[in-house]
Amino acid sequence: MMITVFCITCHIILVSGSSVSDDVHQIPGHIITKNKDQTKIVCYHNINNYDRILWYKLAENKQLQLLGYCFVGKGYPEPEVHVTIDGGANKNENCTLTIEGLNASSSALYFCAASQHSAACLCSSVQKPHHIFYLCIKDHRHLHLVSH
Repeated sequence: MMITVFCITCHIILVSGSSVSDDVHQIPGHIITKNKDQTKIVCYHNINNYDRILWYKLAENKQLQLLGYCFVGKGYPEPEVHVTIDGGANKNENCTLTIEGLNASSSALYFCAASQHSAACLCSSVQKPHHIFYLCIKDHRHLHLVSH
């Protein structure tokens, strides 16, 4: 029996050094699904004038990959990335990352971050607070995401 652990962990970092860990949220806490299915992760924030939500994946090889972002009510996934991104990125709007065809290579750390558009400010960004999620693939049939 092969068990792969898929972790989503997010930390709050504001470029200026202050913490706004209660202002960026990523849900759900638990997902149970089958291999090759899809899963959705939602990110939203409570920060005035922040109008962009970015999604990142940190794979086991420690390479950080931008998956895409939400801006002006639309999602913009990166080319060659097998995800969809939908929604808005203003205060209290949901930006949804959908990961298609889940498998062992989906195992990674996933981050959402909120930021201001670069023309509006000095590129501050805030990442999701301290939550750890484990997505376990058991026997290549079931996936289970657990929040800690």
